[in-house]
Amino acid sequence: MTSPHPASAHWLIRLVAVTILVGLGAGVSGLVVSWLLHGLEHVTYGFGEGDFLDDLPTPSNLRRVLALFIAGVVGGFGWWALRRFGKKVVSVEAAVEGARMPVLSSLANVALQIVIVGLGASIGREVAPRELAALAAQWITRTTGVNQRERRILVACGAGAGLAAVYDVPLAGAVFAIEVLLAELSIATVLPALATSAIAALVARLVTSAAPCTTSRT
Repeated sequence: MTSPHPASAHWLIRLVAVTILVGLGAGVSGLVVSWLLHGLEHVTYGFGEGDFLDDLPTPSNLRRVLALFIAGVVGGFGWWALRRFGKKVVSVEAAVEGARMPVLSSLANVALQIVIVGLGASIGREVAPRELAALAAQWITRTTGVNQRERRILVACGAGAGLAAVYDVPLAGAVFAIEVLLAELSIATVLPALATSAIAALVARLVTSAAPCTTSRT
């Protein structure tokens, strides 16, 4: 009778490798989003050098109002066009449950969020990296052929790791994946959630800063 250990070892190695890839994908997602946001903020408001609080008085009132006006126009027209001509955007929650995220529509939705937040709209910068990381995790898990339960867990972990990457909060990213997206506290969810969030936060530190009230140097 053939021993089950080789098959079990192969499954474990593959799962560890896919988990690492999801963490790296989430880290790159957070890195890209942070880099684009910092660049757009610098172009729009002149931020990016020195202490963030010192930069706040720099833009004129006219510049602030104009930036928000452009954000409203871009957001309004962009999301109208996306819903009119693109495929329906799939939420992270739906992706965790198995719905397939359309690549072009998802990327367009992420890009719109980056532009609008970078221009100063207060809609939060955490949704874009979560969606981009979930899209990457979904592609990785489909390509590597993990089963449905593993895919569900890893897509949720990817989304949480995207949050961890952009804010440099690995524990919060893991908790978000476990408690909010999966609602399951077990070894099968805790270990990959912690691993992916830690990897993502480390990767994103190439452009993010762990220090409060500062921005990265350009």
